[in-house]
Amino acid sequence: MKRIFTVALVLLASVTMTIGQSRPALRVDANFVGSNQSMKRDGYVWDTKMNVGLRVGAAAEFMIGSRGFYLAPGLNYTMKGSKSEWDIPKMEFQSTYITMVSTRLHYLQLPINAGIRFDLMNDMAVSIEAGPFLAYGIYGTYRQKLEGWKPNNYSTEFFGPTLGGPTNIRWDIGANIIAAFHYKRYYIQIGYEHGFVDIVSGGGSDIPRLNDNRQSSSTTALREKGNNEYAYNRDFFVGIGYRF
Repeated sequence: MKRIFTVALVLLASVTMTIGQSRPALRVDANFVGSNQSMKRDGYVWDTKMNVGLRVGAAAEFMIGSRGFYLAPGLNYTMKGSKSEWDIPKMEFQSTYITMVSTRLHYLQLPINAGIRFDLMNDMAVSIEAGPFLAYGIYGTYRQKLEGWKPNNYSTEFFGPTLGGPTNIRWDIGANIIAAFHYKRYYIQIGYEHGFVDIVSGGGSDIPRLNDNRQSSSTTALREKGNNEYAYNRDFFVGIGYRF
């Protein structure tokens, strides 16, 4: 155990010294974000359609050695969310029911990725990187479209207490992977992010005055526990960037 700890300290010190001696390459990018999933539960058809948003970010690439390896800590602003529609047959005893739920969430994210770049011919290169991220929800909205209720739209703050019960979770921790094609200083990229934190945490499904326990996730990853659903952020993005 002591040897492993010593080796880990030596490697960490070596990486730190290498990063400290290298001049970082700065980069910025702009992306479109979207998620899409369909599911069926309890006889209801969940048609989750893509909720398109924006993602902008910046990162600093610190080279490690001379084989193309690098570390890329960064800062991103990203929009997440989902839109779900239900094909629910109207029942005689049911006066109010939900036909659509949408969420629009805004996050600041701190990714710390490790990557490798392969140089090709004629100023071209490809890269792939992955790593964890820490995110904080700065704002979010939750909307419902109702039948049998006036007005037929319900909207509230997603991270606020008005959703009933405990407030939804602002913090998220997850992992991401990004692949990119570079030409000179420009690049195009495609990536995937997967959150590991249940962001509804029991507070998002108990809407006052509505006898409906269905809840759309931030990016439509749902699993049931009792009368509540678990929601996890999952999204794809594609965009362009510039490397200084």
